[in-house]
Amino acid sequence: VNWHLGFGAAALGMGLGLLQYVRGARHFGTTGRAPERSATPAQRTRVFRVGCAATALVVLVYGIDAAAGTFRMVHLMALIGLLCVVLPVVCFWRLLRNPLLTAAERVRVRTYIWLFLASAVFWALFLQSGSAFALFAKHATDREVFGRTVPASWFQAAIPLFVLVLAPLFAWLWTRAGDRVPTAAKYAVGMGAVAAAYLVMAVAATLVADGGRVSPLWLLLSFLLLAGGEVAFAPIGMSATTAIAPATFVSQMVALFWLSGALGGGIGGNALKASGDQVPGSAYFLVLGAVALVTGTVLYLCRRPLTHRLGV
Repeated sequence: VNWHLGFGAAALGMGLGLLQYVRGARHFGTTGRAPERSATPAQRTRVFRVGCAATALVVLVYGIDAAAGTFRMVHLMALIGLLCVVLPVVCFWRLLRNPLLTAAERVRVRTYIWLFLASAVFWALFLQSGSAFALFAKHATDREVFGRTVPASWFQAAIPLFVLVLAPLFAWLWTRAGDRVPTAAKYAVGMGAVAAAYLVMAVAATLVADGGRVSPLWLLLSFLLLAGGEVAFAPIGMSATTAIAPATFVSQMVALFWLSGALGGGIGGNALKASGDQVPGSAYFLVLGAVALVTGTVLYLCRRPLTHRLGV
C-alpha cells in the first residue's frame, strides 16, 4: 500500500519491543551485563582501525561512482551479496582456528557447516513467498471475493497467521517426541513441508499455463505448508545452534545462523531473476521443490552421523 507506512509500522513495533525490553531488564539480573570473554585493548584497537579503513574504502568507491553519475542500487546490492557469501566463510575459518576451542567443539562446528548449508537452502526457498509466490498471487490467482478484488499483498499475511496456528501444535509434537527425533530429522521435516508447498505451486502453475487464473486456495495451501516448514525449521535451527555453540561463542554462532538466511535470500532472489518470467511457471516450482526434497532426504538419511557428531 505504501512503503513509508510499512516501514513506519515496523519501526513502531520495534520501538515498543525495545521499550518492553528496557522495562523488563531488571528481571535478567547479571545475565548479559558483562561479556564472558572481553576483548583486549589491542583487539579493540585493531577492530576500530579495520572498521574505519573498510568504511572509508566503501565511501570512497561509492562516492566516485555517484560523482560519475553511474551509481545504481544494484551496485550496492552486489556488495551486500558478496558479503553474504564471504562473511560466513571468514567466520567459520576464524572460529575453527581459534585456540580456545576444544577438539570436541571443533568437530561440532565443522559438522554444523552442513546444517548451515541446509539452512541456506531452506531460506532460499522459503523467502520466495514474498517474490515468486507474490507474483503468482498478483498475475495468476483469482482474487475476486464478493465482487471485490483482494490486493495481492494481503496474501503475505497468511504465513504469519498460519505460524501462529501451527506453533502450539509443533511445540507439543517436539516436546512429546523428545530426543527421539534429532535435529537433522526435524530439519528434514521442514524441508519436506517446503517441497510439498512447491509441488502444490507446480500443479497450480500448470493449471494457468493457458493464461487463466486459479483459486486462491492453491496459494493458501502452499503458504500453510511453508508455515509448517518454518515452524519445524527456524526455532529448531536456533535451538541447535545455541546448544552446539562453543563456550563464550554463542553470539557468533547465532549470527552465523542468521547469515544462512541472508545467503539463502540472496540465492533465492537470483534464482527468480534467472527464470526471466513475470510469473514463474510449473518447471520453476518443480525444480525448486525437487531441491527441497533432495535436501530433506539427505538430511534424513544422514541424521545418525550428524546427531553423533553434533550431540543434538
